[in-house]
Amino acid sequence: DFLPTVMDILGVDRPPEQQSWAMDGQSLVPILNGVKWEDTAHGIREVGFGFAKSNRDMSGWGYRMGKWKYVLESFGCSTQACQQPQLFNLQRDIGERNNVANSRSSILQEIEGKLQA
Repeated sequence: DFLPTVMDILGVDRPPEQQSWAMDGQSLVPILNGVKWEDTAHGIREVGFGFAKSNRDMSGWGYRMGKWKYVLESFGCSTQACQQPQLFNLQRDIGERNNVANSRSSILQEIEGKLQA
């Protein structure tokens, strides 16, 4: 989704000779503008990201899969609790106050598998 988003922001299209090439992904600009991201015919939309606190050390991860949000560390992480995988049901807990990683271990494992793939 990164390339379609950047292209959308810049207002550019692919060159004519690349129009027939397959491109997987969808611009995130509508989401940034407050439009609900609908699921697709292939299933729920998912997006994952990693970040580094220094140099090339990937030290944190986030993943959104439908109503589920996975977080492993963050820039604001300063306690032992947030250094462990966290899972939130955003339909029920938009404020991310109730970590359900222990009670929803199958969802947690599914997301972690996607991050390792």
